[in-house]
Amino acid sequence: MKTLSVEAAIDVLTASGYLVIEQYVKLQQYHIDEACPKSIGIYLDVETTGLNVYSDQIIEIGLVIFEFSSDGRIFKILEEFNQYQDPKMSIPSNITEITGITNEMVKGMSIDKDQLLSYIAKADVIIAHNAAFDRGFIESFMPSIPIRLWACSMTDVRWGKEGIESSKLEYLAYKYGFYYSGHRAIMDCLAGVHILSKLLPKSKKTVLSEVLENCKKIKFRLWAKDAPFESKDPLRARGYKWNPDTEDGKFKAWWIELDEAGVVDELEFLWSAIYKRQLKLPMDIINAQARFSILGNHTSQEEKSANNIVVNNIYADAFKRKV
Repeated sequence: MKTLSVEAAIDVLTASGYLVIEQYVKLQQYHIDEACPKSIGIYLDVETTGLNVYSDQIIEIGLVIFEFSSDGRIFKILEEFNQYQDPKMSIPSNITEITGITNEMVKGMSIDKDQLLSYIAKADVIIAHNAAFDRGFIESFMPSIPIRLWACSMTDVRWGKEGIESSKLEYLAYKYGFYYSGHRAIMDCLAGVHILSKLLPKSKKTVLSEVLENCKKIKFRLWAKDAPFESKDPLRARGYKWNPDTEDGKFKAWWIELDEAGVVDELEFLWSAIYKRQLKLPMDIINAQARFSILGNHTSQEEKSANNIVVNNIYADAFKRKV
């Protein structure tokens, strides 16, 4: 029997309808260098003792610094940064189970904040998979972090419209034909950059170009304040997230982030399906630098005044419609 090469065997299996998943292999170079303007991106991931940004602690941080062009092509990986942090508390067993990080691994360890700041200072954009989680923990750990454009490879891509049913990082890797050992900061970052380099199935744009396009848009955060308890399932199904704390100066309530074009339709849904009446709900306008931040210091007084006018105009338009 003739022995096939690995490449030939993959071709045979693919032609027979099999999906071949390969182990992730790090690429230093994604595109041949060109004499075009380039920007610096950081893919960032943190592992923590839990989900609460105000009481839990970072135990590991990973960064992959890469070079990209304005059309969303990644050229090369420049550097990697991966360090542990002693949380001064016992790591819960479920976190060790997920990440493999033990108390012994982090004991006495400390993230070099100066080195971390030097990387972030050079970045044009910071990308994370669930950036609301990662930026919150980074700002809690290091409130002096420079203001940068943040993007989310989970929410800044319309994965569903591209025919991809889940936005989980390991599932996206599977859809793009590779697998890796997840839930460790640096590996998640390397896998994330690899996914950013890929083409979206339907639009045929790179994932990075879609992320860059959407992260720069002004967003509207609509709060379903005092929504009835029984509305939690329809709100969750519609994409709302629960804010469990009031320490960020916001509400213990469900919220959703929208483009301006979708705000009035969302108000009509809330009025008809959730509240059964028209009412004015809290709404924040979030610029590109303020997205996902817990610090709340990225909007000038002039911007706040202008935002209030925009919100009032949206409600004036919405109240004219009948529910």
